[in-house]
Amino acid sequence: MSSESVPAAPEAENKSTQINLGEVVNNYLEALQRVHDVMNYSLAAERMLSEQEYENFSRANRVMPSQKSRMDYTSVKREYNTWLLKQTLNEVLGVLVLFLDDCRTISTLSNWKAGNQQGDIQKTLQDERMEFARMDLPSKIGYLKEKHSISSPSEEHILSIYQLRRALANKGSVVSENDVTGGKLTIKLRSVQLKTQPGQQGGGVFVTSEVGDMVRELGVGDFAGLNKNEHLASILTVAFFITTQAQSLKEFAERLGVTK
Repeated sequence: MSSESVPAAPEAENKSTQINLGEVVNNYLEALQRVHDVMNYSLAAERMLSEQEYENFSRANRVMPSQKSRMDYTSVKREYNTWLLKQTLNEVLGVLVLFLDDCRTISTLSNWKAGNQQGDIQKTLQDERMEFARMDLPSKIGYLKEKHSISSPSEEHILSIYQLRRALANKGSVVSENDVTGGKLTIKLRSVQLKTQPGQQGGGVFVTSEVGDMVRELGVGDFAGLNKNEHLASILTVAFFITTQAQSLKEFAERLGVTK
């Protein structure tokens, strides 16, 4: 990610204040890395837990809220994976919302510095912030695209993750009629895939990596879950969106001539 400078919140009429877009992006990627690491820790710990260990530890706690409702190993494992996925998506979509709000602020400031926006910039920012806060995630993405032509090729992927998170909130985390389009809830995730090809002359196999899509289709009544690889890919998808959206933001500022 380039470290091109773009305007930050001005002090009075000072139009020379700058922020480093590369640093802004890195801060959000570090927040995603935290979620990635915690999720990996949780999944690694789950692999080490046997049914017997769960039973021993669980029964050692003699006082429970409702002992007759205690889940067995198979039930609690599925419930845990659903809970972890919900927490992961809550975290990464929360990071994304904050990033989109920064995109809105920087875009407005870029227009202001370029002389395309007049009046009290602080009031404008405050009014826009209040309007933006009332929007859902798809509307925030659409707002930036329509008003400033800032977009990401991973938009479709993010919207599918957003819809998956909504489906997870259903009773039993089951896909409903409201979650599908054309009878399907299609989840698209960005991931890095390894490709192999035969070597030349000396033989052997070359392994390369490339960014590709993982696609999962769910129907009405299906459980709205992801496997471990897809779970990890959901975090990478948000990271891809942030970096490409930031590149679009940088290009927007360059078109206005406000970068250094």
